[in-house]
Amino acid sequence: MAGYRVTVDDLKGSGFNESTDSLKATSDELAHMGKFTGNLWFVSDSHGNDSNNGRVNTPFATITHAVSQASADDRIYVEAGTYAEDVDLDKNGLELWCEAGAIIQGQTNEALTLSGNYCVVSSPRSALRVEPVANKSAIKVTGLWNYLHDIRVPAGSSGAIGYEITGNGAVITNCRCADPKTAAFKITGDKVRLVDCCTSGDTAQNSIGYWISGTADKFRIKNCGSQGHAQYSFYVESTCSNGHIDDCYSGREDGPWYDPGHNAVWTNWDFDNVKNYILTFSGADTAYNLFKITGTVEVKDIYGIVETAIPNTSSNIHLSLYSTGGETDITNNVSAPDIDSAPVGSALLRIGDVSDTLIYSSSASPGVAEGTYKDLHSPLTLIADNNNDTYIRVNISSALASGAIHWHCSWMPLSDSGWLEAV
Repeated sequence: MAGYRVTVDDLKGSGFNESTDSLKATSDELAHMGKFTGNLWFVSDSHGNDSNNGRVNTPFATITHAVSQASADDRIYVEAGTYAEDVDLDKNGLELWCEAGAIIQGQTNEALTLSGNYCVVSSPRSALRVEPVANKSAIKVTGLWNYLHDIRVPAGSSGAIGYEITGNGAVITNCRCADPKTAAFKITGDKVRLVDCCTSGDTAQNSIGYWISGTADKFRIKNCGSQGHAQYSFYVESTCSNGHIDDCYSGREDGPWYDPGHNAVWTNWDFDNVKNYILTFSGADTAYNLFKITGTVEVKDIYGIVETAIPNTSSNIHLSLYSTGGETDITNNVSAPDIDSAPVGSALLRIGDVSDTLIYSSSASPGVAEGTYKDLHSPLTLIADNNNDTYIRVNISSALASGAIHWHCSWMPLSDSGWLEAV
């Protein structure tokens, strides 16, 4: 075991007097200054046996047996290997230290449970892999003040929840989850802290990245990210309180973030504020939905770049906000530009207010697009139909059999439910 360097701060409160006592010690005294006072247990998938005594040269074969033999405040070292078992750290202060390449595969219930208090699960400079059973959580923390570091959960669109935290005071750092069915991180305990965690979702599962639920109080989430969670990236239920979400981000294919009770302070929030959609003309249609609007949003810029040349057909083009309950212009319909034979690289820009047309600039020769409106980036406030799906729509006067325009829309939410996504 590595040596332990004792400092003055370590001895404060123990009767040590800086002015009269010395930190110098004999080799015999140092031999009794243990860094860790609990028993050490060892587990090996490759050469362990549960009939062994669990020492370094005669390890156990399963983590579960090591837990059964350990006492509170002991430490269990796990060698690289696959451990097909449901593990429960059910004793206070128990520590599980895992070598790179260690995998816990759940069998019936949660693959890893921390029901004891003050437990630690860590895989320094590597990662413990925890694989959940279908429709179960991979990791469940029910005890108080537990610590999880460097864990990866591949849920495989089968496991329900990556990390389910019901106990108070948990600290979770550098942990990840991929493709859960329901949620990557679900927090209902108080004073839970997540740092440097991330998750990616399978959009087909319509899952949640970070779900703060129940009456969770004083939660802290810092430098954590979500991507591909189609239902919500971050969801704070209105019954939660006193949260702080700092330096976090929502990525591509994420659903909205939602905090209807305004129960978290959001600082340095980063999200995908430019949505993209490639519109390919397909023959008979003269109207195409580009972006779906929910709630109330602000749109600053909408522009399209021709990716596939437009055919030699006269067709005027304009934008509108559409639902089955009604339609209103975003750009002027009466004097809309003609995109007949528009070459690749041509641009269509909404620069002015709704009384202005789209500005069309052909790439056939150098061009400068200039609006006449006082503010060339005047934002639009778009309000969705409360009863019907609402879209930013492209309208053309004559059907086009081919051609493609890559549309871009920069936006931000105004209402709690404000959201914009490509169709």
